[in-house]
Amino acid sequence: MNRARAANCAAWCALGAFACAPGDAAAEHVPGNGAAQSLAALSRAMGKPVADRDARAALGEPSASASLSLEELRKHAADLGLELRAIRATLKELRFRGGSALVRLRDPDEFVTLSAVGSEYALGEGRVQGGVHSNEIFSERFTGDALVPVCKGEPQSWLWIHEPVRRVAASGVNTIITERAELTNRGPQTLELSVDSTSCTCSQATLTTTSLAPGDTAAADVTMRVDSWGSRSVSVSLRTNDPQWPLMDFGFYVRMPFGAAPRPARLRMHCREGEQGTRTVALLLRHGAALVKCSTRQRFTAAEPARLVPGEEADVQYVAVAVEAAAPPGPFSDELVMEVTGAGGDQVVVPIEGLVEPDIIVEPTTMFRGRVSSGSVVKRTIVVRSRSGRGLSVESADPSSTSVTVSAAQRDSRPRHEFEVEVHVHGQPGTVVEHRVKLRLSGGREQEVAIIGMIPDRGANAPDAVR
Repeated sequence: MNRARAANCAAWCALGAFACAPGDAAAEHVPGNGAAQSLAALSRAMGKPVADRDARAALGEPSASASLSLEELRKHAADLGLELRAIRATLKELRFRGGSALVRLRDPDEFVTLSAVGSEYALGEGRVQGGVHSNEIFSERFTGDALVPVCKGEPQSWLWIHEPVRRVAASGVNTIITERAELTNRGPQTLELSVDSTSCTCSQATLTTTSLAPGDTAAADVTMRVDSWGSRSVSVSLRTNDPQWPLMDFGFYVRMPFGAAPRPARLRMHCREGEQGTRTVALLLRHGAALVKCSTRQRFTAAEPARLVPGEEADVQYVAVAVEAAAPPGPFSDELVMEVTGAGGDQVVVPIEGLVEPDIIVEPTTMFRGRVSSGSVVKRTIVVRSRSGRGLSVESADPSSTSVTVSAAQRDSRPRHEFEVEVHVHGQPGTVVEHRVKLRLSGGREQEVAIIGMIPDRGANAPDAVR
């Protein structure tokens, strides 16, 4: 199965939908109605990989592939080395056969490769539909026409996966879910098993055995890490020695129990001192859930509902988060708390990481670092300025030692001030010289400038400034 496609579809499953949006980025690169992508997916499961680009080249122009019949698609597959035959089947019959099947859907016309079919859900890949979908949705659109490999032995896959596609519920974010898939060898020979791949890095699969005698049963344990609010599709590919189906897939639809999911799940805010900053969070409301109240914890932040956009699968409630102009400069952390009622209602919390850039800048905050000679005089300049251009005054500039002299503070209100600092270096060789200058600015704000230097051992040729 195409893992990148499954990852894309997981985002749409977060809305509770069972279909991806037409015209998405992945679909733009697939001609027609998904015939090329479905052929490539089926070929991988058969152990005869054909790239999407090869399938597209064999199908010709996008306009031609859009009107292909199942028989024409079978002939194109033969040109690619894939021996397929057309059958009429139901989803139940495809489930019993096991393995993958390329099926045709209607309204709109589309080819999809089903890599696993369970009693309630199916795992598919196509131009529009991909990931885990309900059988009810598939059965409404399934024409009954399918392409399957020409049998060279058993008419069904050796590996039988009991309930290969099912839905599981997560208790919340940052949790671990472990599910077990039961495996049975219904073939004539010993089945050799290994985990080929999983659809995302958040999941890991292990087998209870790698060798399964005919009629014996084993299990595959899948551990899934839930690290976001969105529901997702997770699939696992098992490699076998079945000559017809060397790759067998099974999967899970991990659904969040909450009636609401925020986007983004973590909010980052950045604004300047004296200016208001605003960001918006989209809250996806499903199963009749509704936003009742929203709030933040910091005194200089606020939250309020912005607008509600109704949708078929999920309503979208926008919440505006604002940082007041009076917010103190520096980094801050906060939480957006949204109380939701309805089916699966709960309290949804979005962490906030913010930074208020100070308007007043003191440069440099560390005057120099390096080696200095005892008895020397080092001169530096301190600049105090306003980013916004507003006027400011420096009430005082107090050094921490008599070895440091600073030009008088400028009390007039200007957007930029400069001070000259002289440091008379005294100390023993090998010692560190450290002084500080404390600036008191208008509004009661204080800022310290560090003066640090190293007097080298005797005999060293040390400069008077930073190296």
